[in-house]
Amino acid sequence: AVNLEIYAGEMVAIMGKNGCGKTTLLRILGGYDDEFTGEIVFARPGLNVACVLHNRFALPWYTVRENLRLRLLDLRLTKIEQHRLIEDTLLE
Repeated sequence: AVNLEIYAGEMVAIMGKNGCGKTTLLRILGGYDDEFTGEIVFARPGLNVACVLHNRFALPWYTVRENLRLRLLDLRLTKIEQHRLIEDTLLE
């Protein structure tokens, strides 16, 4: 069972060993798993779920911080806001 609460403005990273179910969880949350038989409850109907898979979008010659910063470019955050968000994400 997974009980997950994500609040407005939070960025969440799902991390774990190969085969532990990270991609399956994201597929279920995104509505892409036709065989899922449990229940998902979103507090806000119409909530968008998005994920960035490491094997397609991460640049192996960049650090984790540099890869995260690339994903934040579309949000038009200041460098200070980017730094704060990245550091907060990595500390959790």
